[in-house]
Amino acid sequence: MPELSPEQEANRKSLLKSSIIGGIIIGVIVAAIAYWMLGSQTGTIRALGALGSGALVAAAMAWKNFRSSAKSARCAKCGKAFTVSRTDRSETLTTSQNREERKEQDDGSLKITTWTEEEYDVVETYTCSACGNVTTKEFTTTKRKDEKSTVKKPEGKKGNK
Repeated sequence: MPELSPEQEANRKSLLKSSIIGGIIIGVIVAAIAYWMLGSQTGTIRALGALGSGALVAAAMAWKNFRSSAKSARCAKCGKAFTVSRTDRSETLTTSQNREERKEQDDGSLKITTWTEEEYDVVETYTCSACGNVTTKEFTTTKRKDEKSTVKKPEGKKGNK
Protein backbone atom coordinates (compact mmCIF):
# COMPACT_ATOMS: atom_id res chain seq x y z
CA MET A 1 0.00 0.00 0.00
CA PRO A 2 1.40 3.45 -0.86
CA GLU A 3 2.32 5.87 1.92
CA LEU A 4 -0.77 7.63 3.27
CA SER A 5 -0.88 11.24 4.41
CA PRO A 6 -1.83 11.85 8.06
CA GLU A 7 -5.37 12.83 6.97
CA GLN A 8 -5.74 9.66 4.87
CA GLU A 9 -4.41 7.52 7.73
CA ALA A 10 -6.87 9.12 10.16
CA ASN A 11 -9.73 8.43 7.73
CA ARG A 12 -8.55 4.81 7.29
CA LYS A 13 -8.36 4.29 11.07
CA SER A 14 -11.83 5.76 11.58
CA LEU A 15 -13.32 3.47 8.93
CA LEU A 16 -11.48 0.47 10.39
CA LYS A 17 -12.67 1.25 13.92
CA SER A 18 -16.31 1.56 12.77
CA SER A 19 -16.05 -1.70 10.83
CA ILE A 20 -14.59 -3.56 13.81
CA ILE A 21 -17.26 -2.26 16.18
CA GLY A 22 -20.02 -3.26 13.74
CA GLY A 23 -18.45 -6.69 13.26
CA ILE A 24 -18.22 -7.26 17.01
CA ILE A 25 -21.87 -6.32 17.54
CA ILE A 26 -23.03 -8.74 14.85
CA GLY A 27 -20.60 -11.41 16.14
CA VAL A 28 -21.99 -11.16 19.68
CA ILE A 29 -25.54 -11.56 18.37
CA VAL A 30 -24.53 -14.62 16.33
CA ALA A 31 -22.66 -16.06 19.34
CA ALA A 32 -25.75 -15.65 21.53
CA ILE A 33 -27.94 -17.37 18.94
CA ALA A 34 -25.41 -20.19 18.54
CA TYR A 35 -25.20 -20.63 22.32
CA TRP A 36 -28.98 -20.88 22.51
CA MET A 37 -29.17 -23.28 19.54
CA LEU A 38 -26.54 -25.56 21.09
CA GLY A 39 -28.57 -25.84 24.30
CA SER A 40 -28.63 -29.64 24.31
CA GLN A 41 -24.81 -29.88 24.15
CA THR A 42 -22.35 -29.88 27.04
CA GLY A 43 -21.25 -26.52 28.44
CA THR A 44 -17.84 -26.70 26.76
CA ILE A 45 -19.25 -27.49 23.32
CA ARG A 46 -21.86 -24.75 23.69
CA ALA A 47 -19.26 -22.17 24.70
CA LEU A 48 -16.74 -23.16 22.02
CA GLY A 49 -19.40 -23.33 19.32
CA ALA A 50 -20.78 -19.92 20.26
CA LEU A 51 -17.32 -18.38 20.56
CA GLY A 52 -16.14 -19.86 17.25
CA SER A 53 -19.19 -18.89 15.25
CA GLY A 54 -19.33 -15.41 16.80
CA ALA A 55 -15.63 -14.77 16.14
CA LEU A 56 -15.86 -16.02 12.56
CA VAL A 57 -18.89 -13.88 11.75
CA ALA A 58 -17.39 -10.84 13.53
CA ALA A 59 -14.18 -11.09 11.50
CA ALA A 60 -16.02 -11.63 8.21
CA MET A 61 -18.42 -8.74 8.79
CA ALA A 62 -15.66 -6.36 9.91
CA TRP A 63 -13.62 -7.21 6.80
CA LYS A 64 -16.64 -6.84 4.49
CA ASN A 65 -17.67 -3.51 6.06
CA PHE A 66 -14.11 -2.16 5.89
CA ARG A 67 -13.69 -3.11 2.22
CA SER A 68 -17.01 -1.46 1.38
CA SER A 69 -16.15 1.69 3.34
CA ALA A 70 -12.67 1.84 1.82
CA LYS A 71 -14.18 1.60 -1.65
CA SER A 72 -16.51 4.52 -0.85
CA ALA A 73 -13.58 6.56 0.47
CA ARG A 74 -11.62 6.24 -2.81
CA CYS A 75 -11.86 9.27 -5.09
CA ALA A 76 -13.46 8.51 -8.46
CA LYS A 77 -11.48 11.31 -10.10
CA CYS A 78 -7.90 10.88 -8.81
CA GLY A 79 -8.18 7.29 -7.51
CA LYS A 80 -6.46 7.98 -4.17
CA ALA A 81 -7.56 5.85 -1.22
CA PHE A 82 -9.11 7.20 1.99
CA THR A 83 -9.39 10.76 0.70
CA VAL A 84 -13.17 11.15 0.33
CA SER A 85 -15.17 12.21 3.35
CA ARG A 86 -18.49 13.93 3.99
CA THR A 87 -17.96 17.66 4.31
CA ASP A 88 -21.55 18.92 4.47
CA ARG A 89 -25.10 17.72 5.08
CA SER A 90 -28.22 19.80 4.73
CA GLU A 91 -31.83 18.82 5.43
CA THR A 92 -34.79 20.78 4.08
CA LEU A 93 -38.25 20.11 5.51
CA THR A 94 -40.64 19.46 2.61
CA THR A 95 -43.82 18.17 4.28
CA SER A 96 -45.21 17.73 7.76
CA GLN A 97 -48.32 15.63 8.44
CA ASN A 98 -50.11 14.52 11.58
CA ARG A 99 -50.43 10.73 11.71
CA GLU A 100 -52.41 8.34 13.87
CA GLU A 101 -52.28 4.60 14.39
CA ARG A 102 -54.92 2.60 16.29
CA LYS A 103 -54.27 -0.91 17.62
CA GLU A 104 -56.77 -3.01 19.49
CA GLN A 105 -55.17 -4.64 22.53
CA ASP A 106 -55.81 -8.15 23.85
CA ASP A 107 -57.88 -6.79 26.76
CA GLY A 108 -60.25 -4.95 24.38
CA SER A 109 -58.73 -1.53 24.96
CA LEU A 110 -57.53 0.65 22.11
CA LYS A 111 -53.98 1.99 21.92
CA ILE A 112 -53.85 5.23 19.94
CA THR A 113 -50.46 6.53 18.84
CA THR A 114 -50.16 9.98 17.29
CA TRP A 115 -47.11 11.71 15.82
CA THR A 116 -46.03 14.29 13.31
CA GLU A 117 -44.32 12.76 10.27
CA GLU A 118 -41.80 15.07 8.66
CA GLU A 119 -40.27 14.49 5.24
CA TYR A 120 -36.89 15.99 4.44
CA ASP A 121 -34.87 16.41 1.26
CA VAL A 122 -31.25 15.66 2.22
CA VAL A 123 -28.14 16.73 0.33
CA GLU A 124 -24.80 15.30 1.44
CA THR A 125 -21.57 16.70 0.04
CA TYR A 126 -18.41 14.61 -0.21
CA THR A 127 -15.00 16.12 -0.92
CA CYS A 128 -11.67 14.54 -1.88
CA SER A 129 -8.87 15.92 0.28
CA ALA A 130 -6.29 15.15 -2.44
CA CYS A 131 -7.76 16.69 -5.60
CA GLY A 132 -10.73 18.68 -4.27
CA ASN A 133 -13.31 16.77 -6.32
CA VAL A 134 -16.80 17.40 -4.92
CA THR A 135 -19.73 14.99 -5.30
CA THR A 136 -23.23 15.17 -3.85
CA LYS A 137 -25.78 12.58 -2.85
CA GLU A 138 -29.46 13.54 -2.70
CA PHE A 139 -32.21 11.53 -1.04
CA THR A 140 -35.42 11.85 0.98
CA THR A 141 -35.91 10.73 4.56
CA THR A 142 -38.76 10.81 7.07
CA LYS A 143 -38.72 11.39 10.82
CA ARG A 144 -41.30 10.94 13.54
CA LYS A 145 -41.69 13.86 15.90
CA ASP A 146 -43.72 14.34 19.11
CA GLU A 147 -44.89 10.71 19.31
CA LYS A 148 -47.51 10.08 22.02
CA SER A 149 -49.52 6.98 22.95
CA THR A 150 -52.74 6.72 24.92
CA VAL A 151 -54.89 3.73 25.82
CA LYS A 152 -58.68 3.95 25.82
CA LYS A 153 -60.61 1.37 27.79
CA PRO A 154 -63.58 -0.22 26.04
CA GLU A 155 -66.95 1.48 26.53
CA GLY A 156 -69.10 0.07 29.34
CA LYS A 157 -66.18 -1.55 31.20
CA LYS A 158 -64.90 -0.14 34.43
CA GLY A 159 -61.55 -0.95 35.94
CA ASN A 160 -58.50 0.40 37.64
CA LYS A 161 -56.13 2.70 35.83
